[in-house]
Amino acid sequence: MADSGSERNPVEQLAEEFAERQRRGERPSLTEYTDKYPQWADDIRDLFPALVLMEQFKPAAGEATGDDGTAPAAESTRLERLGDFRILREIGRGGMGVVYEAEQLSLGRHVALKVLPGHHLLDPRHLARFEREAKAAARLHHTNIVPVYGVGEQDGLHYYVMQFIQGQSLDQVLGELKRLRQLRRTPGAGPDAGQRPALTVAKSLLTGQFGRPGSGPAAPLVNGGPPPEAPSVVRPTPPVPADASSSTIRLPGQADHATLSDSGRAYWESVARISVQVAEALHYANSQGTLHRDVKPSNLLIDTQGTLWVTDFGLAKAVADTDNLTQTGDVVGTLRYMAPERFHGPGDARSDVYSLGLTLYELLTLRPAFDESDRNKLLAQVMQEEPPRPRKLNPAVPCDLETIVLKALARDPAHRYQRADELAADLKRFVEDRPIRARRVGQLERLGRWCRRNPALAALGGAVGLLLVGITLVSAISATVLHLQLRRAEQGEAAEKMARQDALDRLWGSYLAQAKAGHYSRRIGQRFASLDALRAAAQIGRDKNMSAERLHELRNEAIACLALPDVRVAREWDGVPSGSFSIDFDGSLTRYARTDRQGNVSVRHTADDVEIAHWPGFGVNLESWPLFSRDGRFVAVGTTTRSASPTTAPAGTRRLSGNWKRA
Repeated sequence: MADSGSERNPVEQLAEEFAERQRRGERPSLTEYTDKYPQWADDIRDLFPALVLMEQFKPAAGEATGDDGTAPAAESTRLERLGDFRILREIGRGGMGVVYEAEQLSLGRHVALKVLPGHHLLDPRHLARFEREAKAAARLHHTNIVPVYGVGEQDGLHYYVMQFIQGQSLDQVLGELKRLRQLRRTPGAGPDAGQRPALTVAKSLLTGQFGRPGSGPAAPLVNGGPPPEAPSVVRPTPPVPADASSSTIRLPGQADHATLSDSGRAYWESVARISVQVAEALHYANSQGTLHRDVKPSNLLIDTQGTLWVTDFGLAKAVADTDNLTQTGDVVGTLRYMAPERFHGPGDARSDVYSLGLTLYELLTLRPAFDESDRNKLLAQVMQEEPPRPRKLNPAVPCDLETIVLKALARDPAHRYQRADELAADLKRFVEDRPIRARRVGQLERLGRWCRRNPALAALGGAVGLLLVGITLVSAISATVLHLQLRRAEQGEAAEKMARQDALDRLWGSYLAQAKAGHYSRRIGQRFASLDALRAAAQIGRDKNMSAERLHELRNEAIACLALPDVRVAREWDGVPSGSFSIDFDGSLTRYARTDRQGNVSVRHTADDVEIAHWPGFGVNLESWPLFSRDGRFVAVGTTTRSASPTTAPAGTRRLSGNWKRA
């Protein structure tokens, strides 16, 4: 391990050491590290299983599908005979061996022969697991489990013999269902050029009608994998004619009148019936102390009679297994179909229920529950996420069937069906159209489960939620206060508007009353003052859109005022200037002359009081009076002691321009 004095996280250093030992072929156990470093035991238990996964699931053959392990290399020579068995053809490959169709010469019967490839003998654990698979399958005797006839070894090749199943793997049937759906989406898609074995089973599954025993053999396929490119020996079953076009097949989720339309309840019941068979087989195996640990479509065979067979117990483990073939930290199985708890331990019967639930989910939606193609993303998806609800992907899925699937797929094993037979019982109730035992998980319960699985995120989300609630409450209170203030302001504005209207009404009435009073006053300005008041009242009436009746009242009063005789003051004089003794105006009132106590005379304009002419006085305190001539051309000034005459200039007077001073 790296120097303990390093600044790096000690758990990270331990993880690197653990991964390096894995790459060297060692199998260090978690216990070794948790006992040696108890202070970091929790971090080690969380991190190291993921490291094992990263090492075990490196890119290899089967990357996109998620199948287990790397594909074995092809045998250098074609196998033609193995002891008492004549090899007819290879029909499949899996992570634990190659499956052949063979003839047992001594008994003259067809069998399936599973052979462990020679390169697997380099690892004793592969051989031990192969033998354990044979023993696990051999001690199970159930209608829906492929029986094992015997085990043997010939020329260094280990094998065991199984019943030859005339059927197709469920993953191939799913492939045909997906292909039929794709044909529906492709305009102008024509009928099938030929009848493939998996297509026959797919059509039977869609219609819910399978052939009777003896109606015709089906192409064999054992232990998953694609069939070889050899002529198919499948004959169509009686209920589905061989010339049936794919355009007449009805797929789940499609309407009755459409091409490839919904098969109604037939398909859903078919799915439920074959799932019942798998669940009962798994329950039987679990009751015998065996966990399958690799339930997936490619390990389930369905024949043309609708019988489903569970096969490939290569990863099976006895509940009380003590052979230590799977050490602490090892993760076995197909990643896409593994239960979450399998990444932290061996799992139990509920893990098989979860894997079957994923298979059932894929039959309902025609897509995997976890569909990431990148292995690292797929690992995160399986360990942390929940698949979309089936009805969200396909609204035609019955509610009860969705409820059953979601209960089987609960991330917490305590919330699943505790035994496979409980799942089988609910599926039977669905087929019989009886109420199921499972109940839909509400949103609150689902949220509670998520919080228990993710306490840190739940705490953070709760804090954020409380903050948002607080912000919402403060915003709501502020909005309410602002709304009340706005309402009060609007009410005040409305009251002000009403008061203004009332004031305008009173002012209008006041103007009208003023006009009437002036009409009868008999005073100077009676007509003009009344008309001014009526003009102001009319402006108010237009602004208020008063009725025509009230405007007519103004009109009548205006007509009455126009008939009155009246004069208007054209101009007003400010009065006698300060310091004046006497003044006099000319005939047109445009000029005036003023005198003061010293006898000074000033002639000015009446309008602006601008001085036109000025004559100094006698310099003594005299009482003098100015006087304009009739034509306004001359001004004479008289005193108390002397008189002035417009025709003579007696002593003591001033002569203006001969006789008068021209103004």
